[in-house]
Amino acid sequence: MTQQPLITALTALPAAPECGENLDLLFTLTNTTDALIDVTKVTFTLQVGMFPSDLATGFDGVELIAPTGWQLHQNGGTFTVTPSASNSGAVGAAGLEFQILNIMVNDAPGQTSVTMVAAHKPITHPNQPPDIAPCENTATLNKILPPLSLTDVYADPLPALYDGSTTIYWTGSSGAVIALDANGVTITHVKNDPSTPLPSAGSYALDEVTQPTIVTVTATASATAATAAELQKQITVPIAPPTATLTASVTPNANALPSATLNWTTTSANAATLTSTPPASTQTVSVGSSGMALPITGPTSFALTATNPVSATAATATQAVTPPSFTWVSAADGPVPLTEQVRLLETHAGLLLVTVGTDDVTTGSMWTSTDGLSWDQITTPPAFDYQLPVYTAVNAGTTYLSVAPKGSAPSMIYSSTDLQTWTALPQASFFAAFAPPAITFDDTGTAWAFAPFSEQMIWSSTDLMQTWTQVPQPNLPMGIGTCLIFTAGKLWSLGRITFGDPVLDLYSSTDGVTWDSHPPPTGVTGNASLHATVFNSEICFFVTQRHNPDPLPMAMWRIDASGTWTQDPAIPGQTMLDPTGYGLSLAQCNTALFTAGNGITAPKQGIWAKNA
Repeated sequence: MTQQPLITALTALPAAPECGENLDLLFTLTNTTDALIDVTKVTFTLQVGMFPSDLATGFDGVELIAPTGWQLHQNGGTFTVTPSASNSGAVGAAGLEFQILNIMVNDAPGQTSVTMVAAHKPITHPNQPPDIAPCENTATLNKILPPLSLTDVYADPLPALYDGSTTIYWTGSSGAVIALDANGVTITHVKNDPSTPLPSAGSYALDEVTQPTIVTVTATASATAATAAELQKQITVPIAPPTATLTASVTPNANALPSATLNWTTTSANAATLTSTPPASTQTVSVGSSGMALPITGPTSFALTATNPVSATAATATQAVTPPSFTWVSAADGPVPLTEQVRLLETHAGLLLVTVGTDDVTTGSMWTSTDGLSWDQITTPPAFDYQLPVYTAVNAGTTYLSVAPKGSAPSMIYSSTDLQTWTALPQASFFAAFAPPAITFDDTGTAWAFAPFSEQMIWSSTDLMQTWTQVPQPNLPMGIGTCLIFTAGKLWSLGRITFGDPVLDLYSSTDGVTWDSHPPPTGVTGNASLHATVFNSEICFFVTQRHNPDPLPMAMWRIDASGTWTQDPAIPGQTMLDPTGYGLSLAQCNTALFTAGNGITAPKQGIWAKNA
């Protein structure tokens, strides 16, 4: 057989290509004659596909190397070599060498063929016709499975968020059969595709992970492998503890309470609560990202708590906000019908709202609040029917309540540390019917009382109202009601109701015996509220006209430590009409001042608030 003038040859590195691994091919073209041969084109054809007879599923990313003066082009599995424009293509005894590097062998073991064809210009021989036939050669590569391996087994994210997902990754050798075990659940196929086995190198997402999960990845040698083998790797996917973030900002609102805007984000949580203080209230909120706006009347702290049933520790985020200054605004309707008159008083834990009924006599109904917006009814109030007025005094975490039962029974004073359990204190001789004693505490803890219907009207107690001592005859006019307040080192008697018309008077005393008069401004008449309070170091109250059929402007009065009277501007459009003559009640709580306009103010009633 005549030797071909050009011989093509193939060298594979490695000689036995491994499935799933890189392969380099070295092609040589040898001139077997003594003369130059003009080569016009050399073609290398590799099989493309995923079957055993194919070499690779594709040739993207391969590296092509050709000698100077030659160009190597690719089209699918066909690689073509041509001389450059300045090259005649002459090949001498040294021959040519071409390389195709970084071929990824497919995963199907078996034999694949490589065809090599070299075309040339006619070659002349003495006494013979020109040789024009291309030189062709075919090489066979035997693809084999690599040794079984299992590497790069991990989960991401790790730990997994509660009720979230995590993806398991692995890299097995080509042809390896992969199976996962997740807490006893076996997974052998691609998700949502039971006909497609898991790839030898790939990933699988575990969804709705709600408990720590042990994942075992098993790689088993293919049935076509030379030897049977199995490898396993195990990872534990814990549940991430919950996280919580909270932001808060305050927005002033015209003619309305300021609002706190809250935004939060939780992760790895299935439950979240938001606690505000005050009031000490907790509500369930959504997990993830959410928010809300809440009206506030004073400095308020918020705590967001996120939990999941797996983590022992909850996540908490806190924020505190302080409202800007605001004047009187209608804050809330309150807990009782707007037509039902109420008295708003102070306790050691916030506000106390007492219903009094439209006829001034009713069965007791009592409510508490720490912000004037959210109210809780006292389920175990003192068992009495009471009438106006009603007084409270606060000392060392205890609230004292002075009331007059309906009928001719003497007044009573009760004490409570939780506003649910009330203790009746001993009655004193000056506890009259119809009108309870006004009570207060000074800064030494001494209790003081104003006794109605009596010239011996001032009494004191140093044992928390267990016993009382009469104060020597004070220079105070007798009346059936007053508001007794201690502030600026003095006792203050404000707004006495006489047996005739109301009297707008103010007295102060440092010892309860000698009292100084502080007359009102000229032309100001009426009766000061029997439920005044101290706010920003001033005594605050409203003035009413007991027998005046005409509405009055809703304008608050203030008295400073020297006894100077000042009236605030009236609330635009608001009026008062108080047939009882006891006036709007005022109470301070958490840097804000409150009044309750039920049955007295118009057109808006309910709870009003201000902090400036």
